[in-house]
Amino acid sequence: MRQGVPGFQVDAPREGKVDVLKDKAFYYDFIHPDGNTGHRVMAELVIALLQRGVADILHTPMTDADLAEVIPPLPPPVVQRNYEALSDRCFIGEAFKNKAVEGNPSNWEWVNESKTVRPKWGYVSAKPGAVLTMVVNSTASSGSKDHEVLVQVAHLKSYEHMGKALLTCVSGCECADTIIDGHHEDRTSQLKLHRVYVSQHEECTMAVQVLDDSRSPYQEHKVKLAAVIVSEEAGEVEGVDNPAAVEHVHDISFRHVGFGHHTVFDIRNHI
Repeated sequence: MRQGVPGFQVDAPREGKVDVLKDKAFYYDFIHPDGNTGHRVMAELVIALLQRGVADILHTPMTDADLAEVIPPLPPPVVQRNYEALSDRCFIGEAFKNKAVEGNPSNWEWVNESKTVRPKWGYVSAKPGAVLTMVVNSTASSGSKDHEVLVQVAHLKSYEHMGKALLTCVSGCECADTIIDGHHEDRTSQLKLHRVYVSQHEECTMAVQVLDDSRSPYQEHKVKLAAVIVSEEAGEVEGVDNPAAVEHVHDISFRHVGFGHHTVFDIRNHI
């Protein structure tokens, strides 16, 4: 980095000159490493450490005394209650479509509504009665097993075309029925996070059904769902509370080779 070797250059992020700094800049922006360089370096550091550990064990097998030392449990996290997740918690982009949504929901379309290079994928339906089913693991990584877990559903909120949907828990977990309302008066269209508090279960099945009711000026019924996020801590109330961050992650989750984009820091750029 100090010598400015291509792939390790940190004097400028790639974001400003995407093509010129490809394979040169370590960072894509001022926070994230670039997939072609920074991510590769960090991955190889971990791989090298693991390879060295395996080589050491093969050269000098562990004794009974060595094994006894590694049996005791790990100490608690430095950050209080910051335990590892027991399962996938954040389903955005392809993960939402392929891992959280059950099957191919009838009368819902997986569509990119963007008019620019920035993708806006999601499941869309404007047919009252149409049902989309999501299955997630709502078992918390920390906190009491008796407490509910916060689930947040990212949906489009706009000043035109939008309708309402009923969100219910249909099996596994339990929750109060809630209404997702996609209409607001602001002349903006962006993702919002709808909160629902569910009981803990390894297969929490929730259904979203488009309603006849609507607050839009012309009684339209469009509902668009883009992500579902499950809290890792039981009893969590606020959650992410940052729709802009969800939109950002949603954006970059699609900007990789498989979708025709080669100019971002997604790690899949170097596969």
